[in-house]
Amino acid sequence: MPKPKRQLTGVAKDKYRIPKEEILYLKRVIFDMENNRSRLQQAREHAQYHDTPLSWTHVAAALKADMLDLSYVNRGLKKSIQMHTQTANLLSLWVSHQSLHAPKPTTTRETWQSSHLMLGDPALRKTACEWISKQMVHNTPQAMADIPFPFDADDQIHVHVLDDDDGVVRTKVMAQFMLPFPRDQVTNAVWTAEGSFCATQLDVFDCNTEDVGHGPRRIQLKTLSYLSSTTSDESIMTLRTIVQDDAHPTDKKTWLMETKMWIVMEQWGPQYTRVRTFFTMTQPFTKRGFVSVEEYARFQRNVPIEYPVDTKALLRQVKQRSYDGHMEQRRQWKEHVLRAFAAARFGRVRNNLKMGLVGLPNVGKSSLFNLLTAQSVAAENFPFCTIDPNEARCAVPDERYECEYPAYLQCTDIAGLIRGASEGAGLGNAFLSHIQAVDGIFHVIRAFESEEVVHVDDTVDPIRDLETIQGELCKKDLSYVLAQRKARETDVRKNPTMKLPPLFFTVMDTVQELLEANKSIASKNDWTAPEVDKINELIPAAITTKPIIYLVNLTKRDFIRKGNKWLVPIKQWVDSHGGGVMIPFSVEFEQELWDQRKVNKEFVPEVPSVLPRIIKVGGFIKAEVVGFEDFKTLSEGDKKGMSKVKAAGKYRQEGKTYVVQDGDIIYFQFNVTNKKK
Repeated sequence: MPKPKRQLTGVAKDKYRIPKEEILYLKRVIFDMENNRSRLQQAREHAQYHDTPLSWTHVAAALKADMLDLSYVNRGLKKSIQMHTQTANLLSLWVSHQSLHAPKPTTTRETWQSSHLMLGDPALRKTACEWISKQMVHNTPQAMADIPFPFDADDQIHVHVLDDDDGVVRTKVMAQFMLPFPRDQVTNAVWTAEGSFCATQLDVFDCNTEDVGHGPRRIQLKTLSYLSSTTSDESIMTLRTIVQDDAHPTDKKTWLMETKMWIVMEQWGPQYTRVRTFFTMTQPFTKRGFVSVEEYARFQRNVPIEYPVDTKALLRQVKQRSYDGHMEQRRQWKEHVLRAFAAARFGRVRNNLKMGLVGLPNVGKSSLFNLLTAQSVAAENFPFCTIDPNEARCAVPDERYECEYPAYLQCTDIAGLIRGASEGAGLGNAFLSHIQAVDGIFHVIRAFESEEVVHVDDTVDPIRDLETIQGELCKKDLSYVLAQRKARETDVRKNPTMKLPPLFFTVMDTVQELLEANKSIASKNDWTAPEVDKINELIPAAITTKPIIYLVNLTKRDFIRKGNKWLVPIKQWVDSHGGGVMIPFSVEFEQELWDQRKVNKEFVPEVPSVLPRIIKVGGFIKAEVVGFEDFKTLSEGDKKGMSKVKAAGKYRQEGKTYVVQDGDIIYFQFNVTNKKK
């Protein structure tokens, strides 16, 4: 009698279940192997008759391909001629309007004249931006000689707030600090941090709007950033505001500010980098001239104004306020760089990146997912409408779209978490496992009141919601860390020859203390390189090491007027919990904008959408680099990989700003999906 098959149930059944992702991966492998077998078979059949001439079909196909290549080259040459002709005409017009008797530049006068961008096609404007930026890089020594820098390695900040005879305030800031990391890594971190630091200081929106005088005044800052590696031991980053842009003219009442900044990063020994910053800023002005001291004081908010106005006393208060603000800003900038550095080092980057939408129920996750990915998943007014995660991809906006394959960002709509999710409340353990599978987190926060959309806790309180999500993520990581630690220590007890290194206990103890204090692992800014490697080795699935982008969902009215009572408290909470990028948006506004564009594709809104910014912030690139000479010396013919190179510390990670050197061996990882076959 045949023995009956064993029926698997419960835990055993789940243990032998093949994940859906693995099945899809194996199907793709089978498909690629079948295509490869077909190509090899055709090549073998052709090799048997290699002495015979090619058929006319193959000859015609080859000629067609050559003609297409020549056509592309000819089209590119025509565009190049047209662009250079237009550039020459515009430059001739610009030169004709310049003064022929301009004063000779001196050591105290800039050798470039303006940051004026003219009209023209994208290629011409790009050339103009490069010219302005390279002029700033060229004049870096002259600009930074305007203020003395210390010769030692101590951290120092100096702020000089001056006023001329007309009462116009001009600020000069010098800052220097040391970072215990190589220059290439510091350069990537500074470039990343500077891209988001202005928004954290001026306002949570792109532009700063304050009530000044009899109506709102907006300070418009269009900045131009540039990074240059002048030598093997030095990198220079420049930033300058575009005061006049003919393609985007400003209103007469719009406030502008002339700002220029130089950041010089110098290698200081094998493992240290000295970062020097020189920053200048003028008083706000309009097309009519500089704003008055009284208006400037109202903008600074914390400067009291007494009537009748004592202009000299008010000017002293404005200068003191500027001094205090810039001193604190430079300290925060260093912390921001360290946070960006930590986030980049903890990110486990793969060839196909995923960002997960996380938050409480009914905060707008599924609605945002539909807008980002052009999907129509269910988004209802009750908790746990989403059970299984929805996955889709969204194209990354890029002006190069017409000539290159677009990049895509994978987005995952994860069901809402509630208090007690780490203990299983609301199917929370399953939802937290979905978060472990993504590479970064879009944390959606509700900051809008609506009687039609119920809140899981009955009242709207974003700070309470942030604490809830943070607490559940930390509890999930804590249970994961304790399990991993117990498993390692159990293995050591079973094998007397094994011994855990001291770094194991140092890292695990610190991680456990952070999580028990409801702090994320990435919130600690001074992790060393060996500690980061040990964390990635021991707890690779930790949630709180993932980069987080905070998306604050507002009403349409609040988004358009750029104001909400919760924005400042949310920003303060984010800064006190490790920092991160914060982007206010409105599902209500974006949905109406989407509907209008479906009716009229040429519709141009007065307030632009922030969805492209959200998508771009979610994408990133990484390259693993080793020099050929280091590889040749250390590998000693070892074909097994980079183990000896990594052990010697010569295998490093670089970001999108890295300049490739001769002989580099590079493994690129980027969030671009493969082209469909």
